Amino acid sequence: MAVPMAPFVLDRPPLPARWRRIIPTARAGRNGALTGTKGTNSDGEARRTSVEGGSVLGMSSDTPAPVRHASDGERAAAAAPEAAPEAAPEAAPEAPANSTPRRPILTGDPVFLLLVALGTVTVMAALWWVATRDDSSFFSRLTGAPAVASGFVLLGLGVRLRRSLTLNARTRLSWSLIASGIALYGLGAIVHWIAYSASSPAFLQPLGSALQLATYPLVGFALALVPRPTRTISDLVLFWLDIAIVAWSGAMLFWHFIFFPVAQGAGADLAATVGAAVFPVFDLSLLFAVVALVLRGPQTESSTILRVAAAGIALVFLGDVFAGIRTLQGTYVQGGAVGVLYSAGWLGLALTAYMQGRLGESAGSLPALTNYSKSFVWLPYVAVAVAFVAPAVYDWNNGDLLRQHVPATGLLIALVVARLGVTAAQNASMAAAERERLAAAVEQASEGILTADRSGNITYANPAFTRITGLEASEIIGDNLTSMGEPLDPAVAADIGSTLIGGDAWQGRVSHRRKDGTQVELDLALSPMRDSSSAVVGYVEIVRDITRERALEAQLAQSQRMEAVGRLAGGIAHDFNNILTAISGFGELASDALPEDHPASVDIAEVLRASDRAASLTRSLLAFSRRTVMQPRLVDLNEVLASLTPMLSRIIGENIHLEVSQDKELGATLADRSQLEQVILNLVLNARDAMPAGGKVTITTANEDLDGDYARTHVGAAAGPYVVLTIADTGVGMTPDVIEHAFEPFYTTKARGKGSGLGLSTVIGIVQQSGGFVVVDSTPNVGSTFGVHMPRALGAAGTDEADGTGRNSTGGTETILVAEDEAPVRQFVERVLRGAGYRVFVAGNGREALEVAATLPKFDLLFTDVIMPLMGGVQLAREISAGHPDIRVVFMSGYSEEALPLDGDLGRIPYIPKPFTSDVLLARVRAALDEPRS
Repeated sequence: MAVPMAPFVLDRPPLPARWRRIIPTARAGRNGALTGTKGTNSDGEARRTSVEGGSVLGMSSDTPAPVRHASDGERAAAAAPEAAPEAAPEAAPEAPANSTPRRPILTGDPVFLLLVALGTVTVMAALWWVATRDDSSFFSRLTGAPAVASGFVLLGLGVRLRRSLTLNARTRLSWSLIASGIALYGLGAIVHWIAYSASSPAFLQPLGSALQLATYPLVGFALALVPRPTRTISDLVLFWLDIAIVAWSGAMLFWHFIFFPVAQGAGADLAATVGAAVFPVFDLSLLFAVVALVLRGPQTESSTILRVAAAGIALVFLGDVFAGIRTLQGTYVQGGAVGVLYSAGWLGLALTAYMQGRLGESAGSLPALTNYSKSFVWLPYVAVAVAFVAPAVYDWNNGDLLRQHVPATGLLIALVVARLGVTAAQNASMAAAERERLAAAVEQASEGILTADRSGNITYANPAFTRITGLEASEIIGDNLTSMGEPLDPAVAADIGSTLIGGDAWQGRVSHRRKDGTQVELDLALSPMRDSSSAVVGYVEIVRDITRERALEAQLAQSQRMEAVGRLAGGIAHDFNNILTAISGFGELASDALPEDHPASVDIAEVLRASDRAASLTRSLLAFSRRTVMQPRLVDLNEVLASLTPMLSRIIGENIHLEVSQDKELGATLADRSQLEQVILNLVLNARDAMPAGGKVTITTANEDLDGDYARTHVGAAAGPYVVLTIADTGVGMTPDVIEHAFEPFYTTKARGKGSGLGLSTVIGIVQQSGGFVVVDSTPNVGSTFGVHMPRALGAAGTDEADGTGRNSTGGTETILVAEDEAPVRQFVERVLRGAGYRVFVAGNGREALEVAATLPKFDLLFTDVIMPLMGGVQLAREISAGHPDIRVVFMSGYSEEALPLDGDLGRIPYIPKPFTSDVLLARVRAALDEPRS
């Protein structure tokens, strides 16, 4: 009998002709493992590249790579690899960042040279057999000799990998099994050789076959460790059942179509026939196992190596088939075509072991056997069809074969039934686990989930529904979906009923009163549940609490509405301020020109008072629209409140008690002090008006740090540190509808003529322009609380400078350039300045002002409007300052879309808001001119 040689499977990438470019250099470490030089440290130590698990055994390395000292020659190779005389002539591509440095293979790897030599000998043996096919000479018998040498190489590499510290424990276990199998096979081959010698005991030949056959289960167990370890016992059982089905189906086919007919023709006995067939069947089982692993995963280095191993096993399989046939025929001799097949197959297996040791960290592991029941579902049916039908048809008239065929088919059917049973059990277990996961997801969902029968009666409610509505599951089970503890609006309930009757889904929003009495807004989604025949068997309802979302939607809508109103108010105030500047200015000039007892003086005084009231109105509109030009400073809110408290006590009246509580650690905020005073005054006056019969006003200050959760639920808020001014009253309070419109201009709940409706709109405008926001909480007949949040700033609050707007401000003789696009305002400013002794030049826009400035050899001050056609005041000031570095600038404006560049290259710039009086104009101009030159 021939001595067939069993295959061994490892897994790493193929080594085609471009080996010089893709194989990293490997060396044998002190422990015998294949290692790669990954780089040297300052001490000249070479770090061993860890081999990613899986290898052919597809696993990631979990053992740290040991470090060994490099030799002098290695240090030289690492320092100057390009100087190696044996370097490959083909330019190597740039290596990945995690790849190992490479050195020429032919100068550093004796194992590779040995494999090349074995390959050369195998090719020469194959050519010799082709040339002398009918020759039974000594050399023809040596065609199988390279297989023996390849077996020794495979054993050595297996021992190396088994002891390697660069592989994890599971991979080393696989190589232990493979190395043990190789040793058993070699021992069986020796026993066979002894059995063929003269006077050998009769039991040696079956002992040798038993030792060799023991190799297969060992390698099979090693293959079971190839995929990642995420697998179950059922998956492993199914994997081996498939191997058994393929092996037994192959055995039946071999027996009917090959070995039994040959044995009958040669007169061989049953034992010899079984012995000839057993090795090919075992080869076929391993071949299927390798192919099955490859087909389960994508193309990786590990799966590529398995393909090389499969090719080697296939060659050995063919060798065992031919050897078995010739053994039965009595024509088997060593060598020849069988020897060539064995040599090529074992060389391929040795190559897989070599590739295993040469793999780097980029090798991909094979997928685990999880859900293996979904792989090769057709296999049992194909196996039964081929292994049962084909022999039965072919041998229907052969009684002996048919009698053998019946029990063999019974075993095959038993294997198929076992696979189907394990598959059904695994599917049932997976379905149960899936149901458990689904039940856990429903129980832990953040949305409420209800189920109902075909009549709409509730059969289940998850904990989230209890959390949203306050109703326990036991309280609503049995109720109809349209009630959920309390009846829905009849129109909504009718719509839901008609939709569900039609078999459609319904979605909408409803208002629901919780068990504790609070009102919540719910988003409902009802869908019919259908069975496999599409018949409605029940309903499922998803309940989501959208109370917070609806509140945010309302806040956002209010914010957008107020923004639109603010833009309109700002535009009106801009034009109106220019008109008021002319009215009040010329009225003032007319009043100064008339004696006090002149009859027209009284009329002009009324005009000026009306102008002042209109100016106050426009200031409120500008504050609401956030277009007031602010002059922010670091302000101590406690100090502002302390200076206002005496006045506040007087204006709220004796029947209202004022209580002030201040945080002594209160931080500063960046704001316009005068505007901040306006905020406090408006809120206190609003509180007073809400308590006509008396009450209490409480003012508190505090530091507060807001987080992201608070900011997400309050429109206009941002996370960070704030100083908070809280003003609470015990007045009549506000309903939600009133709160929604409270900050809109001209909206008031007071009687006609009792309020302008601009108090709260001014507050919200000033606060938002300062980077803050306002929170309102009010309950009818209980009171209201306004929380003003201003960003907390670093630093100490300073003191305000005197603005020098006194009535006794004097004129001068300096030269002033006035730029203003509104003719009445321009004329008023020109008359006031000329009357104070100044030399004045005027321009209608920025471009014209530049032309006038070019004609003046020197002038002292630029008095300009902020917003003008062709060129604005800010750009004009920059242009003129470039040619006149010492020029003084004073801005005036009805409002400004953008803040003035107080921190820019123009320095601190005096500003006069429109409308203004002649006294304010002269004072600001004089103060600017008298400012010390830098």
